[in-house]
Amino acid sequence: MFPLDDTAILIINFNTCNETIRALSEFSHPDPKLKSNDVGTGRDLSIPFDIVVVDNASTDDSVEKIKSEFPQVTLIENKENLGFASGCNIGLAQIDKSYVLIMNPDVIIKPEAIGELIKFLEYHPDAAAVGPMLEKPDCSLLPSVYRLPTLVQELGHLLNLKRFIPESLIKWFTNSAFHPIDNNVGADNHVNPCRGKSLCLPKFSGTNCLKSFLSRRFGQLDPHNRVKRCEMLVGSCVLFRKGAIDDVGGFDEDFFLYYEEKDLFKRLGDKGYHTYFTPFAKAIHTIGASSATVPDLASKARYDSMMIYHGKHSGRGVNIILRFLILIFKNSSLKL
Repeated sequence: MFPLDDTAILIINFNTCNETIRALSEFSHPDPKLKSNDVGTGRDLSIPFDIVVVDNASTDDSVEKIKSEFPQVTLIENKENLGFASGCNIGLAQIDKSYVLIMNPDVIIKPEAIGELIKFLEYHPDAAAVGPMLEKPDCSLLPSVYRLPTLVQELGHLLNLKRFIPESLIKWFTNSAFHPIDNNVGADNHVNPCRGKSLCLPKFSGTNCLKSFLSRRFGQLDPHNRVKRCEMLVGSCVLFRKGAIDDVGGFDEDFFLYYEEKDLFKRLGDKGYHTYFTPFAKAIHTIGASSATVPDLASKARYDSMMIYHGKHSGRGVNIILRFLILIFKNSSLKL
């Protein structure tokens, strides 16, 4: 028995009316197999979850449409754009459920996939968070498992080294059949809902050893076809144990946009909580809907947040290096 009624969904909206309406529509037509209080069974209500939408002073018709089309949704209207982290904390303050799915408005996930995530947290009491497999609208894989940021990673981002990596090489890694068993998951004898699904022993060869070496250092290069413990997930669609978020004090509101989820995963890990990825739940993500509405603000926020993060977690030396690099490569207004 995995009840849906102890789960809430939180969406932060900023000028993404169409995307938010589409995301909410997925919950207004639950699978007829869903029962009123179980994952996988029907509810009389049109929306099987408590849903909170925080609107960050949108200038489109988001508020009016949400109110008229989804009156069951708890809509919080901020008078100004407070950013993602503050918006999340405001929404979380209205939620008293055990689990909360924090998702971007440009994500589509079905109730049964959320059920799989709930099931995973129920079976893994050490887990603070679990994320589904993300796909692009064309159904190709969108890597979502990452290591926490390092200076080397940030340098690669600032230099835009990704443009030199052929898309075919990324697909070679992420779509590979190479599939090492993660001994951190299901290693004990308790019932594991994911055990027995697509798990196989690795074939040891030079190629697979190279893939193993790189995937363990660059999570986005992992084949994403196994349950695994990870340092962090892309924050666009993650089911959290709300008590764990409360335990670390929620999101850090110094972050306006970007890096707030990296900071949260870092603090959860420091507290001894674990984060997992499971391919047995899927969601579709159209990247950057909110940031596309304010590209200049989003660009500045990314690099401001980069330095806030490393100022907290990497030390003064790394922060000074990053400030210097940003001044050179991104013509930032930040001053040393």
